[in-house]
Amino acid sequence: MIKMTMFLKRAAGVSREQFIEHHITVHGALMRSIPEGKRHILRYTQTHPTADTFSSVDVAGFDGTAELWFDSPAGLDAVMGSDTFTTVVAADEPNFLDQAATVIVVGEAVDIIGNASMESTSVLPRAPERDQFGVLPRGINHAGITVPDLDAATSFLRDAFDGKVAYDGLTPSDPPREGAETEQQLGLPSGAKIVRQRMIQIGVGPGLEVFEIIDAAQQPAAKLSDIGLNHVSVYVDDIDAALRRAVAAGAEALSAPHENSPHEDTDGNASVYVRAPWGTLFELQSIPNGHWYDDTAETRVWTPPAR
Repeated sequence: MIKMTMFLKRAAGVSREQFIEHHITVHGALMRSIPEGKRHILRYTQTHPTADTFSSVDVAGFDGTAELWFDSPAGLDAVMGSDTFTTVVAADEPNFLDQAATVIVVGEAVDIIGNASMESTSVLPRAPERDQFGVLPRGINHAGITVPDLDAATSFLRDAFDGKVAYDGLTPSDPPREGAETEQQLGLPSGAKIVRQRMIQIGVGPGLEVFEIIDAAQQPAAKLSDIGLNHVSVYVDDIDAALRRAVAAGAEALSAPHENSPHEDTDGNASVYVRAPWGTLFELQSIPNGHWYDDTAETRVWTPPAR
């Protein structure tokens, strides 16, 4: 991974407000349009000075910065030397930049405080993309699991993974969700009643919507070999500590930590499956040096940011 930082000054006749607006909305969108960028740019951020004054620091006279993280030096050259950059993006620079005053620094970033994964922000908020049906989906919002006892499951998720309750969609004081309309909407068998419903958040990422359902035939929790959703992966930084924590909370470890599958097997990686008390499989997974990608990759996976 390599980082490029650009210190920018606005062109003559361009106000501070015009510079910021153009940099974010116009130039940022042009950078997102570079086909090679989808493969090689891990992160792209802009910073613009605030109107605040500071007694503790002297602020340089630049109007903004652009910081780009690339997967490799070759990736930087592929993006910055691409036809789209040289003919479209660079052609926009005189509209708002004093190009002669631009200062560029390129090098390896060294974490001093914090340890954000290089992939933690590789999937940033993007301009809406559309197909013939309309705007494309953003991504996974939450996954749903059904448990025999919601309170017991919540205790496990708290103790094992530091899960936190976001809200209760259905409490014991509410009438159950049941009846023909609910059965049709949710694909429930006749007579099933949803008596508890809770959204739980584990760190950063999709939530877990946890259900407690009665008066319905229920099969055991899925195994990895079963059709359909079969496990939830939880990213951890210390897999040995995470495994001890999960087991202390009541999980069953299926093995000792082992290497991940290809594309997740960079240095320091590890994985281990644990079975929750009600049977659901959770994978504890650590990939401190990020995934690796070949030429068939269409995007980069999202990884939760470091705490």
